[in-house]
This record gives sequence, C-alpha cells and structure tokens, in this order.
Amino acid sequence: MKKIKCLLIIAITAICLNSCSSCSEEKEREKIQQIDNLLFFGNISEAKHVASTLEDENKRKEYEQYFIKRAAENAIYNLISKATADGEVTEKERQTILKIAAEKGLNPDEIDIEIDAKLSEKSKQEAASSSIDRLIAELDWIENDRKEKPDDGMLKKAAKSLLKTGGDIIESTTGKEVFDKTEEGYSDEYINEKKKATISTFPIPKTKKEILEFLAYSVPLSNPDNSGKFFAPIWKAKSEQVILNARTYLKNDKEALAEVESYSKEMKRKK
Repeated sequence: MKKIKCLLIIAITAICLNSCSSCSEEKEREKIQQIDNLLFFGNISEAKHVASTLEDENKRKEYEQYFIKRAAENAIYNLISKATADGEVTEKERQTILKIAAEKGLNPDEIDIEIDAKLSEKSKQEAASSSIDRLIAELDWIENDRKEKPDDGMLKKAAKSLLKTGGDIIESTTGKEVFDKTEEGYSDEYINEKKKATISTFPIPKTKKEILEFLAYSVPLSNPDNSGKFFAPIWKAKSEQVILNARTYLKNDKEALAEVESYSKEMKRKK
C-alpha cells in the first residue's frame, strides 16, 4: 500500500512539474511576443525591460546583443545625418564615421554605402527644388493670380489677413479699397502685400548650396535700383535673416562663410 502511495505521489509531482514547465514556456513565449510588439512600435526602453526578465539565458543574451547593436547603429546614423546635412561629406568626416562604426562592431563597408545613399538622397532633394526656386515659384503664382476676379465674400477677409501678415495693420480697410473697383482683377496693392508676406515668412534655407543660391538672388534685390523702393527693404531684411542664420549653419566651413560675409558687405555698400 505504501508503495502505491509513493508511486501516486511521484506521478502527481511529475504532472505538476510538467504543468509548471508548460506554464513557464507559455509565459516566455508571451514575453517574446510582447518584446517584438514593443520593438515594432519603437518602444525600445520598455522592450529592454521585458527582455531582462526572460528566464531563458540564451534568449536574454541574444536580445542584449541586439539592443547593443541597435544603439550603435542609431549613434552612427545620427553622425551620418549631421555630416550630410550640408549635402557634402569630407574625407576626414567619412573616415571618422567609419572608424567609430568599426569600434562599435558595425560593418564599415555597409556604413560607407549608407553615407553615399544619404548624400544621393540629399542631392536629389536639392535638385528637385532649391529654396530660392520654391520662393520664385510662389511669387510667380501670386503674379499670375493678379487677373483673377475676387468675389465679394472674400474681400474683407483677404484685406485684413494679408495686410496684417505683411506687417501693415489696416483695421479700417473695407476690402473694396484693397482691390480695383473696376473688378478687372486684384489690385497692385493687394498683389504687392501678398508678395511681401510670402517673402517675409518664407523658411530660411539651411544647406550651404541653398543658402548661397538664396543670397545670390536676394542680395541684388535689396538694392532699390533692382527691385524698387517697396520690395528692396523686404529683400534686404530677408537677406540679413539668411546671413545671420548662415553664420551658425556654416561656422565650420570657412570658404562658404567668407562668401556669405561678402554678400553682407555688398548690402552695406548699397546703403
């Protein structure tokens, strides 16, 4: 009888152990699924925390290596983004990035390809449409819009909003005073104010190529002989804004910075 009881206890214990083992395996699978989901949605810190609680030591180490590699890749990609921001990468910058990549256990050849891909992407973006080209296109669009006949419902709204945007607040404007009463289209005053607002609020270029192209176009127009008394101050203010920002963006590029300063001197001579 005692023998039978012992056998029953052993059998029950085995069943319990198998059951516990199955539960443990199921929990591990659930954790791994949770980690994968967190990684998919970019929640790295939470994924690392869940991975640290895995009972399977091999799986835990596997994830640890993954997170180390991912951190290294992120650091290198940040360096690549900074180095390619101006559309160019010097040989010294390239070799520095490749050296750091190798130290972090990444493949330098793959990183070299990534640098070239980033430069190619930057070049395509700039070729598609430079900063000054976009501004010129917007101004042309406004000019081509001159002959459109405004409807009465938008006159007052356009009068106030556009004049305020341009910097000249005219609270009493009735709308009809801003447009030609002949209804042949928009008046010169309206078109000029809209162009002024467009130039004043246009985003500052941030790459060397776009900065220099912008200044090559805008600085000559800061001279009233080239753009007239109304637009010259607007182009001058915008050029000064671009130059001010360029001194920060291009502070490590002496050649480009010298060209920027030459534009600044050119504007001062025209005073």
